[in-house]
Amino acid sequence: MYRTKTVVKIPANYTLALSAAQATARSFALEAAENGCFHTVRPICFKAGEVFGCAAPLGRALEAQLERLDAVDEAPIVAEAKKASAKGAAKGGAKGAA
Repeated sequence: MYRTKTVVKIPANYTLALSAAQATARSFALEAAENGCFHTVRPICFKAGEVFGCAAPLGRALEAQLERLDAVDEAPIVAEAKKASAKGAAKGGAKGAA
C-alpha cells in the first residue's frame, strides 16, 4: 500500500487496489478486475494523501512521490493485484508483477 506525498499520475496498464470512492471517481479510466481490484486503461491521478495498493513495480521516480505503508490487510490486496497483473502481461499489455 502507498500514500501519495504529492499529486501523482499512475500510467495505464497497472492493477490497483482502490476504495469504492476512488474507483467511482476514476471509473472512466478503470476496468474491474477480480476481488475488488481495478486495471487502469488510462492514466489516473491521485491527490496528496490518498492511499492505494499496487503490486507491480512503479519505478523510482514515481515511488519517490509515494510513502510505503505497512498495512495489516495488504497481503490479500497485493496477491490479487499480482495475479491480475500477471494475467494482463500474458495478454500482452500490462506491467509485470512484482
